[in-house]
Amino acid sequence: MVLSEWMLSGERFADNRELDDEAVVLLEKRFRRLPMPDYPLWAEPDGGPMRWFEGLGAMLREDSGIWLWARAGSADSIAAVRCALPGEWLEDQEALMDDE
Repeated sequence: MVLSEWMLSGERFADNRELDDEAVVLLEKRFRRLPMPDYPLWAEPDGGPMRWFEGLGAMLREDSGIWLWARAGSADSIAAVRCALPGEWLEDQEALMDDE
């Protein structure tokens, strides 16, 4: 519970995105699964699993294979996660809009 609160309360060096099957395969290949049991995702009616990963200086939470949360200790680390898992990261898109 504490780890989830920390993940979702991150304002700096945090991002999230929708997942597809290809992105889940990349996640499992490029990041180390933490030795924690699958937990049921409270927001899903079927209670699909919530899994935790780490790598590139970041922690990642995968929610039922449909959503990914990432939080890192630096801008470089969160950028490395975005590169390792290409796709439409929500905070990355907002940062691009802010720069325009």
